[in-house]
Amino acid sequence: MLVVKNFNKIINNSWLDLLDLLPNPVSLNKQITQSDGSSYDEIVFVNKAFINSIGYNTQDIPTDQHWFKLAYPDEDYRNFIISSWVKGIERAEKDNTNLLGFPAKVMCKDKVERWFEVTTHLDYSIFEEFKTIVFVQVQTPKDTILELQSVTRSLEKRNIELLKKEKSITEQFSLINNIIDSVPVRIFWKNKKGEYLGANKLFLQDAGLSSQEEILGKTDFQLPWGETEGALYRSDDVAVMESGKPRLNFEENQTTENGEAITLLTSKIPLKDMDDNTIGILGSYSDITKQRQTEHELIAQKNALAHMAHHDDLTGIANRTLFNDRLEHGIAKAKRNDTIMALLFIDLDNFKTINDSLGHSVGDEVLKFMTETIIKTIRDEDTVARLGGDEFTIILEGLKKESDASVLAQKIINSLEEPIEIDGNKLYVTASIGISLYPTDGETTEELLQYADSAMYKAKSEGKNNFQYYSSDITKMAFERVVMETNLRSSIENEEFEVYYQPQINGNTDELIGMEALVRWKSPLLGIVSPNRFIPLAESTGLIIPIDNFVMRTAMRQFASWYEEGLNPGTLSLNLAMKQLQQNNFFEILEALLKETGCKPEWIELEVTEGQIMENFDHAINILNQISDMGIELAIDDFGTGYSSLAYLKKLPINKLKIDKSFVRELPFNEEDIAISKAIIALAESLKLKVLAEGVETKAQKEFLVQHGCPNIQGYYYSKPVTSKKIKQFLKNTSSSKVIKSKK
Repeated sequence: MLVVKNFNKIINNSWLDLLDLLPNPVSLNKQITQSDGSSYDEIVFVNKAFINSIGYNTQDIPTDQHWFKLAYPDEDYRNFIISSWVKGIERAEKDNTNLLGFPAKVMCKDKVERWFEVTTHLDYSIFEEFKTIVFVQVQTPKDTILELQSVTRSLEKRNIELLKKEKSITEQFSLINNIIDSVPVRIFWKNKKGEYLGANKLFLQDAGLSSQEEILGKTDFQLPWGETEGALYRSDDVAVMESGKPRLNFEENQTTENGEAITLLTSKIPLKDMDDNTIGILGSYSDITKQRQTEHELIAQKNALAHMAHHDDLTGIANRTLFNDRLEHGIAKAKRNDTIMALLFIDLDNFKTINDSLGHSVGDEVLKFMTETIIKTIRDEDTVARLGGDEFTIILEGLKKESDASVLAQKIINSLEEPIEIDGNKLYVTASIGISLYPTDGETTEELLQYADSAMYKAKSEGKNNFQYYSSDITKMAFERVVMETNLRSSIENEEFEVYYQPQINGNTDELIGMEALVRWKSPLLGIVSPNRFIPLAESTGLIIPIDNFVMRTAMRQFASWYEEGLNPGTLSLNLAMKQLQQNNFFEILEALLKETGCKPEWIELEVTEGQIMENFDHAINILNQISDMGIELAIDDFGTGYSSLAYLKKLPINKLKIDKSFVRELPFNEEDIAISKAIIALAESLKLKVLAEGVETKAQKEFLVQHGCPNIQGYYYSKPVTSKKIKQFLKNTSSSKVIKSKK
């Protein structure tokens, strides 16, 4: 403790000890008026926290003039601080407020600049002579609270009995109150029962009380926050007293009398008597609600600025900066995963004409409409950006085929077919789209953007309102797909499909046991299209559902007709796509077809692939059980090409396994195919399932399969798929139901 002149004679040393216990830097100043009428502050005392935190003692700063030169070495900043102090006093007097405080950057003795909130009470002084200046260090939001460390012996005795002590103790008590009331935080102390023994003026204001006497003996349950936080505060107090350890600088909420939620930064330490026994709790807190609100506002501003820096003002989508970043990440990801990535460069056709003739406000609405159109079309994981003007880009990651990018491009073009109306103007908007691919076309952001841009100009030169790949070969394939999809949609309405039937034969007796219904597309424009070309397209577009429904209706009606004529076509095998099975009304459709065509369930066998089943096994087994309950048999098509396990297989209500033709093609010469075929036959036998081999084309293949326990044969060795007319003629001419194998 450092004092000057006769200060220690004026104030009892025990009171100065109390100031030394405070964790915040504190100085006591006495105003000196000179003969010329001017005045200055004599700094008569600084506490230990002042020396430890700021570094100066009273010898370093005997007056406020010395303090200002050391603490604020920059003359301009020093003048600013002095001006802020004077203005603060004037403002406080004008507003009739007592607490003066403002932030200041202090050059400490160790030559490190630290921020403090410099505070004082204008209406509180000690013995009408000394002014208390309190420095609250500001580092981070969590460190802006007064940290309680220890408490003076005098304060430990602070309770209502102090009022009965002699005059000297009363004076000490008054001094302590003045000091506590000068500190710009709320301070309180309670006994072990949670009853308040005292509090400073700021705390009393929060509690809605006007004097110390009013709070004595009250608990938190009797104060404004009692109903909402009383139990929590009591629990905290008990935890600190039982552990004997301080709990410093923790945040908690409090509800005011007006029902408003505020945030407090609180510290609590055990309150101890002369014998070091815990007799209660000593605590302090600051209202940091505004500080937290400011932090949240700053975070919101930061996020807003970050969003503005990376997003387009008009449309809200990514701008060029974010686009470049996403494109770099996309390239790195595609390289790491060995996948295909596409970049689409989109430019609106004749956009300048809209801007020039109708104004930029209409043009802006067109750009917003284009943005919404693209967002509705792309996947969630795709990135759309506006590079400027009417130029948009889309980054497509994780593509399986290069042609997949054209599907999206065509969807965008199709979505612009209908006119849009803006401010009473009916506008037709079209777009030209260029596509570049990683790694086919380039491996850098610059290359992909340049090539997509070039492809877009190629689309412009081709008449606009179309898409072009940077590679002309891929563009050709993509357009073939678009043409096929367009024709495939119209072919359903135009009834361009026909059902063919491929016989299934018992290889031991050469008798017909059934046939598989297969669809053929006879397009007036494309000619006879192989199922290998249009079935995958139909599955990806959802057109497989009406196509499969057509096949089922046609084949079931045909089988019912043959049975009615006294013919014996055996079992009708029908392929089912997973999209069909996933329809909510699949069973209603199936039952309706049976009723409509007169086909009996026992005449039908439905085929599904391993891949379809394993996509969602639980869902698949539920559906297949319902089909089996209808009396319809089930077969697994292309068996051996999927990933089913024996554990799953035995749970399925299936009747037949069909050996895929890829395992039959090189029989009986390929050792691997021999082993696989034998294994499937043995598996079917152990599970008591029928087995049929597809793709049998030679006598050697047929004899090997029959010899090893697979008598049921399907393939060109007996017959290729033929029309219903040829099958009917065969049925009529073969009363014994035996067939004559195809000549090879």
